[in-house]
Amino acid sequence: MISDVDLTDLDRFANGFPHELFTALRREAPVWFHPPTPHTPGGEGFWVLSRHADISAAAVDTAIFSSHRGGVRARVAAR
Repeated sequence: MISDVDLTDLDRFANGFPHELFTALRREAPVWFHPPTPHTPGGEGFWVLSRHADISAAAVDTAIFSSHRGGVRARVAAR
């Protein structure tokens, strides 16, 4: 189940890249918000894109997917 996925659990990557997990993400939740865990910086969640087309689109669409104004993490770190 996608709600049980924790990409911040490094044990999940101990035996190599978890291809089966990302296959499931591409099928069930290709654009998914990963909830915060004790391992995420600042206790924040993050977006996960798992399809090549979505990643490519985000990489070139700087009007929508931009860090020009900074991110929440940058503001948290500046406190």
